[in-house]
Amino acid sequence: MPIDSQRSFEILEIPGAGATATVCVARDDTGQMVALKVLREDFAGDRDVLTRTRDEARMLHRLDHPNIVRVNGLLSRGGRPVVVMEWVEGCSLRKVLDHTRAALPIAIAVEAAREIANALEAAFNCPSAKNGEPMRIVHRDVKPTHILVSVDGRVKLTDFGIAKGVFEDREAVSLYMVHGSWGYMAPERLNDEPDTPAVDVYALGLTLFELVTGKPMVMSRHPYKHDRAMRKQLTFLQPSGVDPQHGEALRALVERMCRFEPEERPTPTDVAQELTTWLESAGLDPDLPAFAREVIIPLRERHERKAPQDHPAWSEVQFLHGEAPTPPPGADDEPTQVDTIPPPPPRMDKEALDALLHDRITKPDWSRDLDELKVEFRGRKDWSLGPLLAVIDRALLPWWDFWSSPVRTDQVVAALELLQDRPEPAVLARARRLAESRSPRVVEAAKRVLQAGENGNDR
Repeated sequence: MPIDSQRSFEILEIPGAGATATVCVARDDTGQMVALKVLREDFAGDRDVLTRTRDEARMLHRLDHPNIVRVNGLLSRGGRPVVVMEWVEGCSLRKVLDHTRAALPIAIAVEAAREIANALEAAFNCPSAKNGEPMRIVHRDVKPTHILVSVDGRVKLTDFGIAKGVFEDREAVSLYMVHGSWGYMAPERLNDEPDTPAVDVYALGLTLFELVTGKPMVMSRHPYKHDRAMRKQLTFLQPSGVDPQHGEALRALVERMCRFEPEERPTPTDVAQELTTWLESAGLDPDLPAFAREVIIPLRERHERKAPQDHPAWSEVQFLHGEAPTPPPGADDEPTQVDTIPPPPPRMDKEALDALLHDRITKPDWSRDLDELKVEFRGRKDWSLGPLLAVIDRALLPWWDFWSSPVRTDQVVAALELLQDRPEPAVLARARRLAESRSPRVVEAAKRVLQAGENGNDR
């Protein structure tokens, strides 16, 4: 889908500015209102941020779902990527909760959660453009701030900036570093475990509790205390306007959504179906347009709109404002597609890559550089396995071999993470032995390597 990078915009408002990007509301030269996500200038050369921006645009461009904010395309202006998105005039549920300081009407809260569950299911099973395989998108940051309600009552899930997906032209590495919002993060996300739809279900359960009660649920991270503390707090989930039987059914669903063990949680599809049945059996007909008229529109009207020039982030988006510049001869600001935005800086050659790895693992805290190394090593098959195999071999020494230098758990896990793209026989042999380790983190990392080997054999 081509997007003319010379189309002009009138910046009307800057609703938010984050660490890496600024979001603004604009009117284009056809009169259409759009939202623009503009990468900050100091991140224009950051490979990781660039690839994640491109991947987010690719994912959302393919996600055509009424409950997900649509991406129209990606343009390049002055070498900086700009994501052109659907503009949703409305408010986040976080803003609604903060303003009302009360719970949402029970029918509205349940309906919003039901529609977001449908969005999560659609994202996970959305087919990729080239081979039709599911993209397995996991949002990883579901919370009231990222759920919008428009002035006409539409519910939209937004901000897939840290989403994880599997599709054929993905650029960014699915890092296992902790991304997301602490208060809504599933326990397994802190234990280096792979992200699955269960992490989104967990966050949606916490969100539903907050929408129904008006207060957040504070969870213990201790495996033996988590569920007990969660069930105690669920006693405060007493929805008004329904009989005790339906109140208990809703508590039971939230309890399953927020369990410590991810395999014990329902799927997004199950959540959506159960909430649909719950609304029908409770005799509730959520009227989102009426809710929007009563709550969302007044909030929008009370919202103080400052001139974009008065916003601290104006300098980051000013280059988009006004008539589109005329490019000089030979300029690369031509009409582009989502998949053809100018690429990030060139990658290292084999010799430089081997030198980087050798230099890093000689340092005691080299595992802290794992995310940077993943970006460099992603998809490469030409680097030497020796240094990482040596790290693993030190972990496999017998306990009585006390004179050998020890290796820390985080270093073993980091080595296994880097070796996932190289599930060769020597790597798999070591991973099988490490799968019997006493460390849960090592076991999980080793299993991911073995799974990568199985997937490679299947192909």
